[in-house]
Amino acid sequence: MKTKKSFCKKDVPTPFSLCGLPKDTGVILAYSGGADSTALLHLLSGQAKEYGFSLTLAHLNHGIRGDEADRDEAFCRETAKSYGLPILVERVDVPALAKEHKRGLEEEARMSRYAFFEDAMERANAKILATAHHADDNLETLLFRLARGTSLSGLGGIQPSRPFGSGYLVRPLLSFSKEELLALCKEENLSYVEDSTNAELSYARNLIRKNLAPGLKQLFDDPEHRAYRTAEWLREDEAYLSSLAEESGIDPTKTGLPLEELSALPKPLLRRILGRFAEAHTGKSPSGAHLESLLTMVERKTGKVELSGGNWAVAEGKKLKIYPPKEEPQADFPPFSEGEWITNGITVRVEAGAKLAHKQKNACVIAIDPAHPPVWRLRRPGETILLGKHHKQLRKCYREAGVSPYFRERMPLLCDDAGVAFAPYVGLRDGMNQNEKPQYTVRVSLPDEEI
Repeated sequence: MKTKKSFCKKDVPTPFSLCGLPKDTGVILAYSGGADSTALLHLLSGQAKEYGFSLTLAHLNHGIRGDEADRDEAFCRETAKSYGLPILVERVDVPALAKEHKRGLEEEARMSRYAFFEDAMERANAKILATAHHADDNLETLLFRLARGTSLSGLGGIQPSRPFGSGYLVRPLLSFSKEELLALCKEENLSYVEDSTNAELSYARNLIRKNLAPGLKQLFDDPEHRAYRTAEWLREDEAYLSSLAEESGIDPTKTGLPLEELSALPKPLLRRILGRFAEAHTGKSPSGAHLESLLTMVERKTGKVELSGGNWAVAEGKKLKIYPPKEEPQADFPPFSEGEWITNGITVRVEAGAKLAHKQKNACVIAIDPAHPPVWRLRRPGETILLGKHHKQLRKCYREAGVSPYFRERMPLLCDDAGVAFAPYVGLRDGMNQNEKPQYTVRVSLPDEEI
């Protein structure tokens, strides 16, 4: 026979213990008026008195459920009053915003909700946001992610604590089941409201809650608690592997990562480095498909793939790089003259006289006829340069030099009536300095770490 776990208030962690902040750190409670957040309100109000932290409720009326949403708002205000606690309330028209932003209703509601909570934290001078996610929510999240496909980090389930706004978001009830929270509400005679949309099976999470989770509970005792414990172990494994990835010596925030060093890493560490690399340069974690493409590129040491936001990852030469969305390269360059300018992320510097102490692949000393100065322009299709008595294709020369396709299309070339006179990172055309004309030193530099 299944033994019911008794609810013990002392087992509920304090918000400050979950994120490591001082005991008197102010707390915002995301309060919907439902059973879960009402149970958490009851528990936090007791902790606030015991430890001396301020507690403020925050309720967002999404404008989705009409009169029912207004009822919930009124209930939350009355509940806050009965506890003697301040409450921040805001109304938004989520359906209108979703239409305007061309997003799904759930996504828009979530974004509006967290924007409101972040603002509420600032208004109340609170560094902690507490939400009432519980063990059943965690089980549903694991089932959803497992079916969709996820990483070890995803199988860690809902995080008990994570950075949010200028502070932290904490979930003190993650180790407790919905059944236990309902029992607490009944035992303490706590009133709450019901959200009718929880019964709508058009939402993926509701479908899992109504169809999958009950089946698991028929097969196993306390699957929600077992899932929470498993997720906790997996979070520990993820933290350990992530620490090993950090100790690899490869900095994922750099613009280019060494392919040779990446390919020597074990795949569990490589996945984490590539994931952080993509996130650092695109602002989003890569999808599973994108991560697999990056792994293949490292293995083959060549290839390219479009990531989120139109960013491009390119493996070529000795590095894996990520470039911003493709845009038409700037082609309107200034006339040849002394000075420095930047275009397409490339720096050009021209100085009078021969000022090169030694040969540099991105610089040259060139003799210029002041009456017929060369011009800067972009490379043309099939263009060549005369080097070592042979006409060589610039496209191939740049590939051999390790210049990425992104910058090949954007590289300023110094040209005259005979064609390309100087191609940065390739060389100076044969015969360019066989005269007594004034000399100039030209340097063309790609961003750091590009070559």
